[in-house]
Amino acid sequence: MSMNKCILIGRLGKDAEVRGSQDRPIVAFSLAVSTPMAGGERDTQWFSCAAFGSTAKFLGGVMPKKGQLVLVEGKMKSREYTDKNGVKHTSMDIIVDNFQFLERKADSDRASTIGGGGGSSWDDGSGSVPSLGGLWRDGSMR
Repeated sequence: MSMNKCILIGRLGKDAEVRGSQDRPIVAFSLAVSTPMAGGERDTQWFSCAAFGSTAKFLGGVMPKKGQLVLVEGKMKSREYTDKNGVKHTSMDIIVDNFQFLERKADSDRASTIGGGGGSSWDDGSGSVPSLGGLWRDGSMR
C-alpha cells in the first residue's frame, strides 16, 4: 500500500489566479510555509498549488488573497519544465483536494470585488469560516 498526501499550513504568496474555462476551472496560487529554526531564524519553503473541479469552483468563488493564512490538503506531483534559457527543472507541485481559511481578514477590497456589501461574500456574521465546497466548519450549508 502507498499514499501520496500532504497537509500544509501557510500564507498565500500572491492572489489566487483562475485559469481554464468556466466548465473546467483551474485555480493556481503559491503558498509560503515557514518553519522556525534555531537562533530565531525561519526557513520558508514555497509551493505551487493548483485546484481543479469542485475545489477550483469553490476557490474561484472566494478568491483567496495574498497573505491569507490557509490550510491546504492534497497530493504532490512532480513536473518537469524547461526555462527560457533552455535549462531543465523539476518542480514538486501540490494538487489541492481540500482548502480551508484559518483566519478572518478584514479586507474591504475583497468584499467589493467578490460580493459587494458589508463584508466578504463568505462572512455571514456567524463567526464561522467556510471550507471546501461551501461547507462550514460545523458541517452545515448556510
